[in-house]
Amino acid sequence: MLHGHAVAGGLELALACDVVAAADTTLIGDGHLNRRLTPAGGSSVRLPSAVGRGLSRWLLLTGKLLPATEFANTGWIRAIVPEADLDATATRICHQLADRNSPAQQRLKTLLHRIDGIAPEHALREELATFADNWQASSAADALRAFLALPTTKADTK
Repeated sequence: MLHGHAVAGGLELALACDVVAAADTTLIGDGHLNRRLTPAGGSSVRLPSAVGRGLSRWLLLTGKLLPATEFANTGWIRAIVPEADLDATATRICHQLADRNSPAQQRLKTLLHRIDGIAPEHALREELATFADNWQASSAADALRAFLALPTTKADTK
């Protein structure tokens, strides 16, 4: 959840998050150059994939701060809302994630972090290995059998 300013280290923390919500008044930027510093917490690595090469280079090389609304089309921020709605929005998002809490979600999160930035052929091998581990460790087979045993409705057969 971002409000106020997310600059330098604050930006780097936000970039390490799986899901981000922001108040529309939040100012976001790298800002390291403003203090004659370079990033050390991941913004030079994570920012390009989060917001795109052009915008990330602009933010990194200028130290400029932009309002959260400027990031709306990047896909990085899940929700940009009025500041008064931020807590409720963040709570709703947290509940949506928590409702799916399971060993499978935990394995998937680990997988997503492990494959970030690696070549697709290696990432696909990691995905298959995670699938196999999850299949063995959980009741995935039982869940699949239950799914296949669900009664069909008229809408399903059309």
